[in-house]
Amino acid sequence: MKINKLNKGDIIVNNDLKATVIDPNWKGEMYVKVKIKNSKLLLSEHLLDNWNFENPIKDNRIVSDKTFAIRLRDFVKNTQVVDACSHDEKNYLLKVSEKLLRYQIETATDKEEIEYLKSLDLWQQ
Repeated sequence: MKINKLNKGDIIVNNDLKATVIDPNWKGEMYVKVKIKNSKLLLSEHLLDNWNFENPIKDNRIVSDKTFAIRLRDFVKNTQVVDACSHDEKNYLLKVSEKLLRYQIETATDKEEIEYLKSLDLWQQ
């Protein structure tokens, strides 16, 4: 999909999700600003061609990767911040990632996922 062929208000549909073009050729660059539901994204031409708008959450599970919650938590823990606002944001993201991990642990039923959680000494049931 070529960015220079997109116009403001165009609808991009991929895997049942719709994105509305807000600003084609954003700031004179080869990016397009789109809105999906209430979120705004900046997509490059490469991402437009390869973007998969498929929702990674199915049946209240992040199905694309059983390692996501632990990797997110560890990434946030290891992120260095330099100011108070960033520190608050880091704490918020850490709480979110820990909630996500707790939810994964409490609701896991897949044998492979449970074995993964056990290997990390996170499985408590």
